[in-house]
Amino acid sequence: NYEITKHNNERTIESSKTSSMTIISKYTLTNGELGCEMDPPAGTPILSDEGELMDRLVLFDEGNMVTWTIRFFENLHMDLRESMRGHLEAGIQKQTRTLFEDEFWKSFEGNTTSMRPITQEDPSWSPVIELEYKDVATVSNTTCPAMMVIYRKAYRPGEQIVVGRFCLPVVRGLVE
Repeated sequence: NYEITKHNNERTIESSKTSSMTIISKYTLTNGELGCEMDPPAGTPILSDEGELMDRLVLFDEGNMVTWTIRFFENLHMDLRESMRGHLEAGIQKQTRTLFEDEFWKSFEGNTTSMRPITQEDPSWSPVIELEYKDVATVSNTTCPAMMVIYRKAYRPGEQIVVGRFCLPVVRGLVE
């Protein structure tokens, strides 16, 4: 049982099992309703119909051959204070290693027991290419912290899948 409502130009979905959740759309990104403003490149087509996936907006930038998946996690808060970064970075290393190994085994169904992902061959190797904290300008002429992580999801001769995540904590949650 779901009911989609619109209040102050913001669409929400209500369920008897969950609390209301914001439906992310091009409109909510460009008008600042999520706590940030983002203008996708002009003419970038939306691959997911607005509201179809509800928690994400998928755009394809044909000129740069990049798929953008923009998500809003309501009430999920990321603490980017310097005192928390060691703990956060350890979790990112663990998660990216797991994602990398999952992709390895999924992509190589015919693997023999002698084939192992590089993360197991060389425990010092990390799929994380870059992890950076940035101060991002706000609409109120201040700055807020954000985090960018670039990592390899797959890496083998002739093929590499690289993922970038930009995490922006906002008052109501997290935009990624």
